[in-house]
Amino acid sequence: RSCHFTMPVRMGSARTGRLLRGVLDKKIAEYSGYMINPQRLKDVAAFGSITNQSTYLKSCKFIRNECAIRLAHIIREIRELPDPFLEEENIQKVHTWYTTSFEDLVSLPDLPSRASAAEQDAFTQEVLRNANAITNRHKPTVMTMAIAMQRLVRKQLVIDPISAIEFLDRLFMARIGVRFLLTQHMSAFVETPLDEKDSTTGSRWVGSIDRECNVKAIAEHAGEAARMLCLNKYFDAPDVNVTTTSTNSRPFTYIPSHIHHIVFELLKNSCRAVTEYHEGEAKLPPIEVLIVQGEEDLSIRIRDRGGGIPRRIQTENLFTYMYSTAEFPDFFEAAVDGDDSALTDMNNAPLAGFGYGLCISRLYARYLGGELSLECLDGHGTDAYVYLQAQSDQAVEVLPSFVASQVNYTSKLDKVVAPHWLEQNRTWTP
Repeated sequence: RSCHFTMPVRMGSARTGRLLRGVLDKKIAEYSGYMINPQRLKDVAAFGSITNQSTYLKSCKFIRNECAIRLAHIIREIRELPDPFLEEENIQKVHTWYTTSFEDLVSLPDLPSRASAAEQDAFTQEVLRNANAITNRHKPTVMTMAIAMQRLVRKQLVIDPISAIEFLDRLFMARIGVRFLLTQHMSAFVETPLDEKDSTTGSRWVGSIDRECNVKAIAEHAGEAARMLCLNKYFDAPDVNVTTTSTNSRPFTYIPSHIHHIVFELLKNSCRAVTEYHEGEAKLPPIEVLIVQGEEDLSIRIRDRGGGIPRRIQTENLFTYMYSTAEFPDFFEAAVDGDDSALTDMNNAPLAGFGYGLCISRLYARYLGGELSLECLDGHGTDAYVYLQAQSDQAVEVLPSFVASQVNYTSKLDKVVAPHWLEQNRTWTP
């Protein structure tokens, strides 16, 4: 289809090193034609545990190539959006961030096969600089897209909400994948001293992966943080009780920051619901968190007595990005009206208000083959269930890939005949 997206023309020169628009578009087309390579958590941890110069160079090369491929797929996804979406300034801003990051990676020079120590050092430093720049550049992506979508909704330009939700799911899941590769590279090889000997024994941490993940401690920390937000707003908060039971003692390998993100978001919702539903009562009922590690699943149940959610809302609105039971915070309303000065990233988001927290948390759960679901009793409370892969060799990235014949955001998704991308990835076998 003809795309009326207006991209800024980059005038290449020896001084700036930027690519001409036509060259850049050809590169994007080329890299989006390569298959994304989903990573298995066990393999990433094993590779990152060998912190020597050889593996560092391999990691740099992998980051440059794989992240460029993933960014190209995202760019192609964005360019398939309908014209009213592409004309929205914040979507244009996100598109520019992705093209800039892609261009930075593909512009890196190849490392000669027999590179000198100085050439190797220069290459690794350039990859590190770009990894840092890309990570920081894309921090506001979720909030920026939230503002863009809300502007489109208020202008009644979101004619096909199902397709809009599908696009956001794909965009944000791809973002999680790129961000994990970059942060894992930086924390495993840059923040850890490089030794000539393999460091396969020693610290349980491999970059951002914990090979003996203490889920109870993570949940307790998330509970305290959620209670603090609730106390700051309502001057009251329910207790959060965390208990564990396991059917095996196998160490649990996972990414603690992802678990914290999921549990913190769910506990924020529960704290707010309990506090508001039992307003004026002398004692708020506690929130109960149960963690169970089985042979295949690490399961987390968060149970509250916050009044629950009507079945109608569960069916129609709960994971739509467009719905929140709370009013939009003032900074978000100001940004939708055109004042972006108060923009923040998800890590500094308020207690509640713009409807993306639950959707993003479900993507974090699904990212390595898990799931997040809610069971509600209207008038009583909510049980949230988080399922994670208990075995790291089964925890494989679930990522969308751009295929032009399967992506058409101008029509209903029931016209897509290929298996859904989530189901395709979940049936992955080594």
